[in-house]
Amino acid sequence: SITGDVTDESDDCQDNLEATYSDDDSGLTGCNGTGTIIRTWTLDDGCGNSTAQTQTIIVIDITAPVITCPKDTVINCEVNPIPANTGMATATDNCDQTVTPTHTDVVLPGNCPDRRTITRTWTVADDCGNSTLCVQVIIVQDTTKPVIVCPMDVTVECDETLDPGLNNPTGIATATDNCDASPAISHLDTPIPGTCPQERVINRRWVAVDNCLNARACIQKITVVDDTPPVIACPPGATVECDDDTSPANTGMATATDNCDPAPVISRSDVSTQTNNGSCTDFNYTITRTWTATDACGNSTNCVQIITVNDTTEP
Repeated sequence: SITGDVTDESDDCQDNLEATYSDDDSGLTGCNGTGTIIRTWTLDDGCGNSTAQTQTIIVIDITAPVITCPKDTVINCEVNPIPANTGMATATDNCDQTVTPTHTDVVLPGNCPDRRTITRTWTVADDCGNSTLCVQVIIVQDTTKPVIVCPMDVTVECDETLDPGLNNPTGIATATDNCDASPAISHLDTPIPGTCPQERVINRRWVAVDNCLNARACIQKITVVDDTPPVIACPPGATVECDDDTSPANTGMATATDNCDPAPVISRSDVSTQTNNGSCTDFNYTITRTWTATDACGNSTNCVQIITVNDTTEP
C-alpha cells in the first residue's frame, strides 16, 4: 500500500512469519479527516514471543477541488443574470463530498445603458482551504426595438390645432420597450397639398427610440379639411330717393370673417322689383341685394339686404 509494509520479518526458529498491525486513528481530528495515525506493527512467533514497532502516518489534504464553469452566454437585457438563468458551476473534491461553488461579478458597461459584459468568477474551496476557480463571461445585449402605437387617423378642421397631445384632436403616439422604461417619442410631418389652400393631408411619422438606439416607426394620416363657411353680416336695409346712389358706397357694405381664410371674397347681386304706385312705378321700386361671402375653399354664405327706392321729393 501507499503507507508501506513490514519486510524482512525473521525468527530464529520460525520461517515465513507475517507481521500484523493495528491503527490508532484518534489523531485524525483535522479538516476532511486529516491528522496522524499511529500504526503498531506486531510480529508473533506463535510461541508467545513477540515484538512490536510503531509507524506514524500523516494524513493531509492538499488537492484542490475540480470546478466546471457554465458556458459563456448571451442574454437579453430584460433577463435577470442570476445563475438560475445563466448557468451554475459544478464542483467535486477528492475528500470533501459537499463542496459548493460561489461567485463574484465584475460588470463592464457597454455602449448604452442596457448593454454590459459580466465577468463572473466562480470559486470553490474544500474544508481544508484548497480552492480553485473558473471564469464565465455573460454578455447582456439590447437588440429589441420598442413597440409603438400610433394615434388613429383623423380628419380635422383647418382651424383646429395640429399639435400632438393627449387632449388634442390629433392624439399622441405611445411606446413601450423591453428594457427602457421611457423610450423617446418624436414625430416628423410630411404635408401633401389639397385642392384648396386650407386643405391638405399630413403624413405624420412617429418614431420610438430606446436608450440603445433601437427604433421603430408608425405612420398616422391627418386629413385637414375646410368645411366651415364664412360668417357674413349684411348692412341694414336702406330707403333712398330715386335720384340717390344705390351702390354699396351709399347703402352699406357687407362684412365677413372665416375660420381659416383671412380675407373671404365678398360679392353681391341685385334684383329690382317695381312697386305699384300708379303712374310712378318707374321711380318706386325695391332692390333685393344678395351678399355672398366665399372662402378660398369655395364655402359660401349669403345674406339679403333690402333697399327701397322712392320718389318723395316735390318738383
